[in-house]
Amino acid sequence: MGLNDTPSGERIHIGFFGRRNAGKSSVVNAVTGQELAVVSDTKGTTTDPVSKAMELLPLGPVMIIDTPGFDDKGHLGELRVRKTKQILNRTDIAVLVIDATEGIKQCEEELLAIFKEKEIPYIYYQLGKSYYMEKDYNNACDFFSKGLSFDLEPKLEYVIDMVETYGYAMLNCGKVQEALSYTSIYDVFGNSADFKFLMGLIYMKNAMFDEAVNEFQKAAEYKESRVEGANSYLAYYNIGVIYECLGNIGKAQEYYKKCNGYSKAVERLKNGRHGNLTKCRKTGV
Repeated sequence: MGLNDTPSGERIHIGFFGRRNAGKSSVVNAVTGQELAVVSDTKGTTTDPVSKAMELLPLGPVMIIDTPGFDDKGHLGELRVRKTKQILNRTDIAVLVIDATEGIKQCEEELLAIFKEKEIPYIYYQLGKSYYMEKDYNNACDFFSKGLSFDLEPKLEYVIDMVETYGYAMLNCGKVQEALSYTSIYDVFGNSADFKFLMGLIYMKNAMFDEAVNEFQKAAEYKESRVEGANSYLAYYNIGVIYECLGNIGKAQEYYKKCNGYSKAVERLKNGRHGNLTKCRKTGV
């Protein structure tokens, strides 16, 4: 299935919100690279939500939504504002467009309050990723946990990435037993080399070595992975580490040789290391 065939429910919904004539439509047209929305100096030109399915890197398939002004007046205006609020119920990313000459006023403050109340999960994902990149794994875990507490579409790219990065964050801050909870979502997210590789690491860190080897071997059966090597040399390397720690040097060397020159595998072949089970839990990639 191509990107253009991705169902609406599996796309990240990005809504543009603001008062009338704040420049929402201009921003939407700039993002999409098309004249998707009519631009006019007349307030209230956008009277109904306008949607556009497209690919937006690095997010992937998205649905861009231009909304009527949130300060619309009169009976019809109230109906348009109600539609805008309905859009917020299915928005993953909310963009507030502000007229720089006017600044933040009551309309913007009300929208910001609604954004906060809605607790849009994508925001938690981005906060979690930011803390993860800073190696603040505990805070990353907190925000990922909040993001994943929502009823999310598991096929969305950012949801998949949030699940997997949360798993790595738990391992990096020592929550290895808590990470075993991922067995409960295996049926939902376990159809990729990346998730199976992550499960291998989770089992490995919990000294469940048979299960770890099994997951790494499954990961290596995939033709593609998002993380380089998760379906090849990294999986083989971790299998080698496990066998080496268990004292099966012959098996360890067999898997190290499958790593296609991966530097850590080459080093282990050269030095002929063999450790113990505690080291095995702490080693790996």
